[in-house]
Amino acid sequence: MKFNILPFTFSLLFMTALCAATVTAFGFVLSENDQMVFTEQNEDEKKEISAKELPKEVKMDILDNYHAAEITKAYKTMNGSKHTGYMVEIKKGPKEWTVTYDAKGNPENKINPN
Repeated sequence: MKFNILPFTFSLLFMTALCAATVTAFGFVLSENDQMVFTEQNEDEKKEISAKELPKEVKMDILDNYHAAEITKAYKTMNGSKHTGYMVEIKKGPKEWTVTYDAKGNPENKINPN
């Protein structure tokens, strides 16, 4: 009697890949107490605001580090009801950048304006 192991190997490989993809897609992680927990992975929502509504820390960073570039759009980012930061689109001449800040106005990404 011959036993062909090849179909079994492919089935096992397929099931392993399917399980790994499922765990990754749903964001399951082990918490500190080693229980399986589902983590919700929400994207931050953007709410457009005027440049006047930006904190002074954001405006000073743009003035100092981006040489008074023009603020073309400003957004307040929210994750549900939690304020997570700011996203600011700036322009100076032909150059355009998107700079992000945390909720306190601290820069999250540094862009070389030169």
